[in-house]
Amino acid sequence: MFRPIAAVALALPLAYADEAHAAEAGVPGFTYPDHACVKPAKPPKPFNPNDARMVDAYNAKVDAYNSQLDVYVACIKAYVDSANVDIEKIQAKKRAAIEHTH
Repeated sequence: MFRPIAAVALALPLAYADEAHAAEAGVPGFTYPDHACVKPAKPPKPFNPNDARMVDAYNAKVDAYNSQLDVYVACIKAYVDSANVDIEKIQAKKRAAIEHTH
């Protein structure tokens, strides 16, 4: 007796020689893009904390850093939100493929 499930089970090893390769393969040649967000560098503390000019300059650098950090965090959030949309699209296609087999 021929069973369709057995045929699928036999065909899978032909597509990938082993499970490790199948897990790594994904879509051949595809890698998900890295984010392009630039994390700002923390400003160094003033050499002489008793020098008002150095402290003022440091405070200005901290203000600039905080503004840049807000931009960085927003960039990462946008990247993660976009990645989550992509994940949902992939999962929808996966569900459709699984439903198509039934």
